[in-house]
Amino acid sequence: MRILLDTNINLVAISARSVHHWVIQKLVEGQFELAVFNEILLIYFEIIEQKMDTLSAEFTHDLLDNLPNVFHKEPKFKWPLLIDEYDEKFSK
Repeated sequence: MRILLDTNINLVAISARSVHHWVIQKLVEGQFELAVFNEILLIYFEIIEQKMDTLSAEFTHDLLDNLPNVFHKEPKFKWPLLIDEYDEKFSK
């Protein structure tokens, strides 16, 4: 199964103390595939850095950049459906 993670889910799943950490664990274990666009990776980094710290943002970015089950795709279509510029990237 290939999924796309919302920034908020990614943010709350990072900490090993989070009840949502299983999402990151399953990703690392290769139990699903993650599709990301470069724009989304940058947003993940930006939000994690704002809410946590730079080290956490860099660790998450490096993890997502190097896992074999994370697929870096670029959108084929742009669907201007959403007003929020951050969420717009997830609708591509």
